[in-house]
Parts: sequence; structure tokens; C-alpha cells
Amino acid sequence: SEPSNVEEGELFGAWFDEGRITRVLDRSDSWRLLAEKSIARYRDIEDKSGVQFYQEVGFVTLVDDDYKNKASLENAVKTIRQSGYQCDLVNAGNAQAKFPQLNLSEDLYGYHQPDNSGYINPREMVKAQQAIAASEGCEIINEAVKLITKSDNTFHLTLSSGATMQ
Repeated sequence: SEPSNVEEGELFGAWFDEGRITRVLDRSDSWRLLAEKSIARYRDIEDKSGVQFYQEVGFVTLVDDDYKNKASLENAVKTIRQSGYQCDLVNAGNAQAKFPQLNLSEDLYGYHQPDNSGYINPREMVKAQQAIAASEGCEIINEAVKLITKSDNTFHLTLSSGATMQ
């Protein structure tokens, strides 16, 4: 579980924050596929758990003319378009029509993925996952593992409370 006092806490997890961007547009095929599969499950996890964690608000990425990975970005855009996702060019000529508060210089451009993207709240996502796990009979143990040992092909865990389990 998350430390109640971050000043004194020595444990910091990957989900102790309020927002993470999630989108299908990615230069890495592996990360794109993982994102696609994850996003496709978010609503089902929310429905089963009763915990909302995903906000589908879209995603915008912007680069300048000097961006060194233009070719891989363009390939990523082509790939997701071929997969049926909308991904629109955003530049100085059209940015304010879509995003009135966005004033791009001529050397900036990017892409807008309007759906299947947005952000998740990792804290709420973990609550949702734990709720489903508990409803399926899993025991949720909210302790840090301090030590892992192996003896006779069995792993032994020592928890922060001093309790052990295998």
C-alpha cells in the first residue's frame, strides 16, 4: 500500500500519483501494442470493479523541425491509422481551430489522437484491480516484501511486519 507519510516513507511505488498519459500512438511497436491491449480493457475493469480510473480525453504530441525521430513518429502515425485509429495532423495552420488555446509557431507540428487515449489515475486503477482480485477470492496483502529467500524450491517472503509466507 502507499505510505501515508511520504516524508518518512521508504517505499515508493510506480502508481503513487494521480495521472498517467495513455495512448496508442507510440514509436515502439511493443509499447503501442501493449497500450492498445491495455486501453481496450480499461472500461471492462471499471465496470467490474465499480472504480473509474480512465479519462478518454484524447492525446496531442508536438515536435519541432529539429526532432531527430521524425521518421519513426511518421511510421507510428501510419501504423495506427492503418489499424483504424484516428490520428490527425496538428500544425500552425489548423491548431487553433481544434485547440483555441494552442498557438503554434511554424516550426512546430504534431498529431492528435482523439479517442482511445487520455489519462489514467494509477491509484484508482490499482483500487479497481484489487477490488476485482478480492471479488475472485484473492487475499490482498498490503505490506512490503523486505526479503525473499529460496529453500528447497520454495520461495519464502519476509514482510515489513516481520510475518513470513511462502
